[in-house]
Amino acid sequence: MFVVAILAGGKGTRLWPFSNRYHPKPFIEVDNGITLYSETLERIKSLNPDKIVCISNEKYKNFTKSSLVDEYIFEKDGKNTAAAILFTSTILERKFGADTVVLFVPADHWIKDKKEFNRTALEAANLAKKGNIITLGIKPKYPENGFGYIIHNNGKVSRFEEKPKVKRAEELIKSGALWNSGIFCMSCKTINEEASKHCFELVQKKDQIQIEIRSNEIYVDYKDFPDISIDKAIMEKSERLLVIPADMGWDDIGSLTSFFNLKKTKNLISQENGNEIEGKGITIDCENLSISTNKNFIAAIGISDQFIVSKDNTILIVNKKNVQDVKKIKQEEIADMLEFEKVYRPWGTYQIIEKGPNFLVKRIEVHPGGALSLQLHNHRDEHWIITKGSPLVVIGDKTIETKENQQLFIPKKIKHRMINKTNETVTFIEVQFGNVLEESDIVRLEDNYGRN
Repeated sequence: MFVVAILAGGKGTRLWPFSNRYHPKPFIEVDNGITLYSETLERIKSLNPDKIVCISNEKYKNFTKSSLVDEYIFEKDGKNTAAAILFTSTILERKFGADTVVLFVPADHWIKDKKEFNRTALEAANLAKKGNIITLGIKPKYPENGFGYIIHNNGKVSRFEEKPKVKRAEELIKSGALWNSGIFCMSCKTINEEASKHCFELVQKKDQIQIEIRSNEIYVDYKDFPDISIDKAIMEKSERLLVIPADMGWDDIGSLTSFFNLKKTKNLISQENGNEIEGKGITIDCENLSISTNKNFIAAIGISDQFIVSKDNTILIVNKKNVQDVKKIKQEEIADMLEFEKVYRPWGTYQIIEKGPNFLVKRIEVHPGGALSLQLHNHRDEHWIITKGSPLVVIGDKTIETKENQQLFIPKKIKHRMINKTNETVTFIEVQFGNVLEESDIVRLEDNYGRN
């Protein structure tokens, strides 16, 4: 049995504001509807695994749904890769046997050479059958201080070195060290044996994890499980770890630098006098600027070596030498200032576009086949204006077939919902009036997505 397990989590900090806590890196669009997650699925499909499993946070459930995935493990709170890998290995051992070989693949990487990935992944699977733990080590192209490095002796891993300074990275590359890709392959039996040997306290915690099974979905609450990576918990201690050098055009898209580089390979960025621009903007007497804007017009004069990212209502300006510091912006601390960010729901998205005393205006999109919950509000009235599409709208006991430019009034305490049975996205403007304009003033009566 050969299983590929996709690690599809994250907090959306390193690529902010492209990604955020509602919409982490694996699920941001990189090219015409393609996300890093969907690209990962297409890549691993060519390995012809017996099963594909996705491990993610339950709040990202809607992003992960795919006909290619056989099983899902949804975490209540992410606790790093040790929890995800050890728990998944235990579940797969119970279902398919101890000799099941699992390839763990992060969902937020970009790999250009699919054939080389397939070759090294299948080689790793064969070596894993012999009781080894295999990782894919990337042949470095430059001294990157944002990656970890693997020091090895003819494929036998001796140690890891995490995010060294540039000078030290140069020394490591000269010695033959490889970038740590975070891709691991092993049998369930092997990883569980190594866990018992090197981190028995985690094994004890793992056995106390609470789970709930719904069809092909497992919901897991790690509770007191330590927040620790699989590298720290096991890989840095194991004597069974081998590395396969790989040259497959890999990047973990872990910084604005790598994300802009990816956009350039997709021809999404134009060049202007030595500067890069995605969207509408101009530069005057500037050097080495990388600009991306999806909404605002950006004009830059007399500056250099900066990233300027304007996304919706957020603007980030950062010197290129400080790009790794973007993650220091704590989204929890600026949450009140980010209320105008786009919010993702199982049925689509909404975005606040205006707010004032006793009123709030949203732009709402409902995906094909999506439906808002049947709900009512105790403290607000709502006005809906259909701007695109022809959804069904339920108000009280009436079901209305609507069309563009139609307006509807929904009084407080009246049940209502919108259903999109068409093949195109429905867009409407919602204007709320009342003394409580919070998501807490939603009384759900029915919901297609299991929300209370």
